[in-house]
Amino acid sequence: MKIKLCLFTISFLSHTANCQSHKFIGYVLDSLTKQPIELANIQLYNSDVSISTNKQGIFYIDQKNLSSYIGVSCVGYEKKQYYLEVGKESFIILLRQSVHTLSTITVKSIKADSLVKLAFKSLAYNVYYPATYNLYKLQETVKRNDTCLYEGKASIKVFSVSAFDNIENNQVKLLSHETTIKDSLAVFDLNLMNSPYSVVFYDLIKVKPNFMRGNTKNIKYVYEDTLTYNGYKAHKISFYSNSYNGFMYIEDISYRFIKVEFNVLSNKPFSKNLKYIKFYQKVTIQYKKEYNKTFLESGKIVIKARKSSNSPALEIDCHFILDNILTQNITPFSDVEVAPNKPLFKL
Repeated sequence: MKIKLCLFTISFLSHTANCQSHKFIGYVLDSLTKQPIELANIQLYNSDVSISTNKQGIFYIDQKNLSSYIGVSCVGYEKKQYYLEVGKESFIILLRQSVHTLSTITVKSIKADSLVKLAFKSLAYNVYYPATYNLYKLQETVKRNDTCLYEGKASIKVFSVSAFDNIENNQVKLLSHETTIKDSLAVFDLNLMNSPYSVVFYDLIKVKPNFMRGNTKNIKYVYEDTLTYNGYKAHKISFYSNSYNGFMYIEDISYRFIKVEFNVLSNKPFSKNLKYIKFYQKVTIQYKKEYNKTFLESGKIVIKARKSSNSPALEIDCHFILDNILTQNITPFSDVEVAPNKPLFKL
């Protein structure tokens, strides 16, 4: 009986030891500046587990499998693999900056302290979530001797609306909250297919914004300001095209409400007529001098954004054009707050 009891005890302790987990704490730092890298992605190999580092560049893993590898990656840095080893539960991972992960852009000519226009290359997320993002890190890398030239912080408001999510009687109707938007950029991805399209800006501050920038071939439009809504003067922009497929821009526009209508007069499916509408809030960016050169040749801007502290990070890949970047008498970055933290659309 005693022998059986001993065997049972040994078996139980052995099973407990095998199931014991090990807690690892890692620090992800920039190999050059030794500064923490926030929201770096940590992927546990052979597992669905994926976590991100906090503002201090720290992450935690509670791992039962002692022979595990993790992959560490972040936009603008080289990927790295690390082996989790018992006895080394606390460790530092250094990531090297890599301009090879960033495509280049052409730099032309304006003053460095003037407004820099950002043109976003791709942005997609679920439009049913409040589309308010806080830009917490902005880094620009210049492809010249692998030198990181500028870095700073700002805040930006970005929201996007898909036309397929709110259709009523062959019309898409989208109405914002009562939130004043100033100096924004509206981008329409359209395929009009002989159908009229109208955008109504209520309580428009700038009566005639810069309109129809971008690919505007074969577009006809009429500008009106005879509508009202809840006591607000409404300014309506209507247009149509016989053969148009591309992007249209409305720049430097300020308004309180916005309503978008698309009237389908053809028998073609609605989803083939209007793809999406995107609005970008402009920000003013200032630069700082790093080395004494008159002109830059190419560069890349990387923006990281997140919805809230309880949601995963959202990475936005974008490109920009800088005209005439002069490196003389350039001031450092300043923080810029450009929009309220309120959702603009109810879908």
